[in-house]
Amino acid sequence: MRQDTRFVQGGSTKTGTVVTSQPAKCRFSGKDTGNFPYEHLRLFVLVIILGFVLRLFAYQYTYTINNDGTIYIHQARAIYYGLLSAVNSCTVGYLSPYPILIAATYPILGDWVASAKVVSIFFGTITLIPLYLLAKRFLDAKISILVTLIFALTPVFVTVSVWGVRDPLYWFFSVLGFYFFTGQIGKGNSWGLFLSSVFFILTTWTRIETILYLFVSCLCLITAKDEQKFKRLTFFLIPPLLLSLLLLGQMIVNPSGINWHRLNDIPSRLLTSLTQYQEVRLHLEELIIHPPSGIPSGFFDNARTLFWFIALGTIMNNTVEAFFYPFFLIFIIGLIGRVTWKRVREEQSVRYFAILVASAVVVSYVYVFAYWEIESRYLVLLVLPSFIFIGFGLEKITHFLKSRFRFKKHVALSLVVLAIMVFVLPKDLKSREADKLVFKEIGETIALREGNSREIEVLVLGDSRRWISFYANLSFKGAPCPDKYKDYEEIVGNSYEQFVENLKARGIRYVVWEEKRWPRQGFDFTEFHKGKDFIRLGAWSHRDTGRIILFRFLGSCEGEV
Repeated sequence: MRQDTRFVQGGSTKTGTVVTSQPAKCRFSGKDTGNFPYEHLRLFVLVIILGFVLRLFAYQYTYTINNDGTIYIHQARAIYYGLLSAVNSCTVGYLSPYPILIAATYPILGDWVASAKVVSIFFGTITLIPLYLLAKRFLDAKISILVTLIFALTPVFVTVSVWGVRDPLYWFFSVLGFYFFTGQIGKGNSWGLFLSSVFFILTTWTRIETILYLFVSCLCLITAKDEQKFKRLTFFLIPPLLLSLLLLGQMIVNPSGINWHRLNDIPSRLLTSLTQYQEVRLHLEELIIHPPSGIPSGFFDNARTLFWFIALGTIMNNTVEAFFYPFFLIFIIGLIGRVTWKRVREEQSVRYFAILVASAVVVSYVYVFAYWEIESRYLVLLVLPSFIFIGFGLEKITHFLKSRFRFKKHVALSLVVLAIMVFVLPKDLKSREADKLVFKEIGETIALREGNSREIEVLVLGDSRRWISFYANLSFKGAPCPDKYKDYEEIVGNSYEQFVENLKARGIRYVVWEEKRWPRQGFDFTEFHKGKDFIRLGAWSHRDTGRIILFRFLGSCEGEV
């Protein structure tokens, strides 16, 4: 059954009724007014099992770790082997909970890649449990199960759950934060607010962008019409205040220690967005004055005026992909309409999630201005609080099927489930990252030649450096950085002789040449390399890199081949 939102006025409680003489208070009912019959429990368990099975399938048919996952595994290895000075030394200058959990899982599985993926699968799956309980506060049980089914099947949630990245952790912490926040506001017991704050801090620790959830929740408490507002706000702010004191203490006592936070990223990203905005406008202004041949200056004039629309289009395109196209349509159906917006106006609980969605769009917009691209998985920031509008959309669709075609409710729901499965399963049941196997193969080829007694220095002249270096050193008992030589253009230098000297100085033993990534201003390595310096070990190809050739550099260790 749907649980009613309760509004309090003058000491009396009215269920399902808003008294318009005073503003609605920021109160949510934390009870489930209905029972949990066996049928609903069975359906819910089936959805969880289905979500888990799809993630296991994705695990089996995802052939490499994600590019970012190599860095988190590096951090986990540094923790496991006690190399704490190396934790923040490789590309990522902070520590999130994800590498800690990988390091804790490794002794059980004995495999770094499996440990990273299992942690992601676990949190990606159990996120569905609090999500269902949260949805059930606003929707009836069967619609809530459908919402959970959508999140269990959405391709971005399935795929990212086996990538070896932080995202599934922040999904879990965020949904728990929503659950405790909406369940405890308006009650005498404020410990739910304390718990929601703890989980929002954990999700912020995992991904800094999700500090948005903490800010919006705090804003809801500040603007609530509640006699106990100060008490509730105090409970909510205790965790961040305590954490701030701990971080301040760490910075004073051990400023060079492990960086546990990314708070400096917030002003940094805002500044980057503003700088990029100004630079793009400046470049477009130059193109208006001196347009390239064949392109009228009017094009750049309009582009300068409307280029903000490109950022909006980028967000829209990736948002649709993050939702998955049919589910985005359900979201839009739930978002529009007089009934939905009446609930947004009158129910602070619904308004809370509407503000979260709108705020997530703004944060994503700022991000796009900084980098002019955004991965679909980053837009889960706005997908998670959208669950309630997906639920409203499902309600409208089932109501339409019942009223238009005279279907019974269980028939309408069954048709919706069938449509969901038909659209999404082909997307979920496919192999992933198969094209990246070539990079894994190159890394493993190096590892077979060298063994695991020492770190293998590999220079990859291209974007595949993380994968190749990672797999080359996967069995080494240490924490080599897979992103060590990202300044490869400087190592190449201006001549063949300078290149050889730079390789010797760094002790590099292997060079991986990529056809499309070799610096254009540099010399032609394939023509200049000499047999006394390099031995060609193998050749591969990839659509993004062109030809790939693996060389053993002889100058790094005299007498070895």
